[in-house]
Amino acid sequence: MKHYIIDGHNLILTNRHLSEVLDYRGPKAPRELLEARLIEWGAGEERVRIVLYYDGRDFEGSHPGNRDEGVLSVRFTDPPAEADDRIVYEASRLLGMGEVVIVVTGDRGIAQRLGGSGVRSADPSAFWRRIRPRPAALKKEEHFSAEEIATLGAEMLARSADSVEDPIPAPDSPGEVHGRSSGPTRLATPPVIKEKRSADATRRRSADREARREAFREKQKRRDERREAKKKPSKKRRGW
Repeated sequence: MKHYIIDGHNLILTNRHLSEVLDYRGPKAPRELLEARLIEWGAGEERVRIVLYYDGRDFEGSHPGNRDEGVLSVRFTDPPAEADDRIVYEASRLLGMGEVVIVVTGDRGIAQRLGGSGVRSADPSAFWRRIRPRPAALKKEEHFSAEEIATLGAEMLARSADSVEDPIPAPDSPGEVHGRSSGPTRLATPPVIKEKRSADATRRRSADREARREAFREKQKRRDERREAKKKPSKKRRGW
């Protein structure tokens, strides 16, 4: 049996497509997309089990809860436990049972803790390229012969010649414009205003994306700080 142990938040944050989904649709959407893709991909593989870990500290309040579906097991850690610790423990446990273990993460701390143990590692970007859905085969491009192109060109020229309109005559009276009453007219939005509105909307979307990314960076920073604090031995000052 081949076991894939995946650092969920690390994969999402290091993947361009999933990060964009996170920016536009919030944190739940990329998790659902990733989990659905893993279930579909794993169903087509032989003797594969997948465990997807999320750090419970990254959720405000309670996390969504653990679940099992097909070949996939979704696990959320409960504070003070961290996903890194659970990944290392589960990988070591399965390796001790003689199983093949592949850990998918870009976290150097996890890689260092598992280095030399026999656990295989996979880069998140390479792993995503392996499991992502393949684009549908492109339709064969249709080509026209030189004779068909000449015929089409002649028809287009003929149609353009027939569609030339006479100059618009001046209105017969101030209250009549070409057979229509001069009622209230809705003015079109000037191109300059349209461009400004589009630019403002783009800036707002960019600001929202950057705010979400900054929030996740801050969570990752706190996570790294807690990890470093665990590594340092506690020092108690003695009285002078």
